[in-house]
Amino acid sequence: MKICIPVSGPEGLDAKLHPEFTETEHLLVFDAESGEHRTFSHGEPEGSAEEPIAVDVVLCAGMAPQLLQAFSDQGIHVFATEAETAGLALMALQNGDAEELVLEGCGGGCGCGGHSDDEDHECCGGENHSEGGCGGGCGCH
Repeated sequence: MKICIPVSGPEGLDAKLHPEFTETEHLLVFDAESGEHRTFSHGEPEGSAEEPIAVDVVLCAGMAPQLLQAFSDQGIHVFATEAETAGLALMALQNGDAEELVLEGCGGGCGCGGHSDDEDHECCGGENHSEGGCGGGCGCH
């Protein structure tokens, strides 16, 4: 199993978790079978990785519903942790202390779980349904 962790720097397992997955400049990929890890950065030259790396799990501080849906659609499980470093986050996952993030209430209606267009809800704010503010933009479809 390969685990991807957004981190703030190239310090390996001592790197602090980055609070925003989409804004991180470094991703640590940990191979649970071999125990090996590698940190990738946006600054690496193209083609520096031998091949694309498929991951099974993303371990992070939290995630927006749209990105969570995208990972879910690819079969990638997302877990949240309050751990400060990548190493502590991996221990939390191993010990069952990381919480799997799942989209709740999805399955119909405007695309946000079947509630009416007039209801307030977190995934899209419950606003502008007639203008397409929901349906495809909230990630709950």
